[in-house]
Amino acid sequence: MPLELDNFLVRGGTTNSCTHNEAVFKRVIVSTKRRDSSQGETGTRDITYDLISVTYHLLQGAETINRYIGDAEREGNQELAQFFRETKEEYTRRADRAKQLLVRYAGRRQGQAASGA
Repeated sequence: MPLELDNFLVRGGTTNSCTHNEAVFKRVIVSTKRRDSSQGETGTRDITYDLISVTYHLLQGAETINRYIGDAEREGNQELAQFFRETKEEYTRRADRAKQLLVRYAGRRQGQAASGA
């Protein structure tokens, strides 16, 4: 996982972070880094990896769209600038939702691991 994503998730990204969320993200990142090597060989991905990946790509897309907004504004095209702003807001909203789901499912997974399930 790129260090930037690790730092982003630990700090809470675009949402208001709290100590609980930071702790959950740290546990998820550590558990993802310790994945069984057989998962990579079989191509099987777990839900935690999928949520982290979706979050990362949405946030990367939102960051990229910032450049498009600037391009449209420099060209004086407010219609495109507004379209890009709306797109960025949608990406950010979906990334926030993915982070909420990550907290929820990471908590379940850890509870299952603790109980031996």
